[in-house]
Amino acid sequence: MLRNILKEENLEMLRMFNVVLDILHFLLSWHGYYSFFQLFTVVLLVTFSSLPPTTSAKGFSIKEATVHDLQLAFKRNQLTSKQLVEFYLKQIQIQNPVLKRVLEVNPDAVAEAERADKERKRAKETGSLLSGLHGIPVLVKDNIASKDKLNTTAGSYALLGSMVPRDTGVVARLRKAGAIILGKASLSEGSHQMSSVAPSGWCARGGQGKVSFLVYAYSMFDSEVGSP
Repeated sequence: MLRNILKEENLEMLRMFNVVLDILHFLLSWHGYYSFFQLFTVVLLVTFSSLPPTTSAKGFSIKEATVHDLQLAFKRNQLTSKQLVEFYLKQIQIQNPVLKRVLEVNPDAVAEAERADKERKRAKETGSLLSGLHGIPVLVKDNIASKDKLNTTAGSYALLGSMVPRDTGVVARLRKAGAIILGKASLSEGSHQMSSVAPSGWCARGGQGKVSFLVYAYSMFDSEVGSP
């Protein structure tokens, strides 16, 4: 049943299942049965990991690849940055209704990936060296300012639409290294400074973030549940 729910073509069913999951979250935590909810969530998210991995046109498996693996695939023409970005955007579309870990994606991410592919091609022709992060998509937390089409709100609707004057230092360095800002990751609203009673990992914009795999079992009280 879970495998059918998590299939890409059943996104509406997945959204309905997420509503049930949230109700269970509330009821079980209220009655003190969080351990059961932890187990249930782990079973659900391990099912995600058992789905067939997505591969590039030349057979390279993107799923679970390290940055080093990705750079080797770029070098061997097994993968492009555009393919990589499109893969992660699709995974966000499939998994985010349950995990609620990404608040928004960069509408320019695919264009930036195409530019990175052209830069890599020129670098090969000229023998230039590129950074190890060049062409790699990265999520940054929603309290890290980026001067682009993405919001920076710390998970709050109060800051939605506000403009930042510049990239933060870390984003500026990522861009300089050629990384692609894929989107903004969720977090405890206001870095968990808005309320002493709000659940860890909850924010108004994204709802209750959930941690994937077994990490959930020991990060229940981590204020940065939505961190990338």
